[in-house]
Amino acid sequence: MSSKAYERTENGTTTRVSVREALAEVNHAMMGGKRDVRRMSSGRGQHSINYKDGRTVRLVEVDAPAEEPAVAGMEVGELEALRDAGTVCSFQAWFGGPVGARGTVERVGAPANPDVVWVRTASGSLHTWDRHDMRRTA
Repeated sequence: MSSKAYERTENGTTTRVSVREALAEVNHAMMGGKRDVRRMSSGRGQHSINYKDGRTVRLVEVDAPAEEPAVAGMEVGELEALRDAGTVCSFQAWFGGPVGARGTVERVGAPANPDVVWVRTASGSLHTWDRHDMRRTA
């Protein structure tokens, strides 16, 4: 079974984000953040945003494999070492009991929400976390 996700390419660097995160960025570019956008186009599951600061973001809808059951139900405990992209962090997650997990910080912050951290787990799942209260956001 597969679900939808978006591949987000910013200046040549591609990451996979949830539909929620992608559409939040598109919404921000069209609404509250439109003064920071030079040009934007959308159509058929693809969005292109050119920011005035020189960044170019392209969001393309893709099929994403369903998350593993042991990852899908995790709730957040504690996330450590959130400094920069590329940082390997350890965090506690719960799925029927405490489970230690490790992941790599892919990105810290975004135009739509600078307090969100993207962490890819060893299984390849991408999760977002709030940097301040360490709760999983999606």
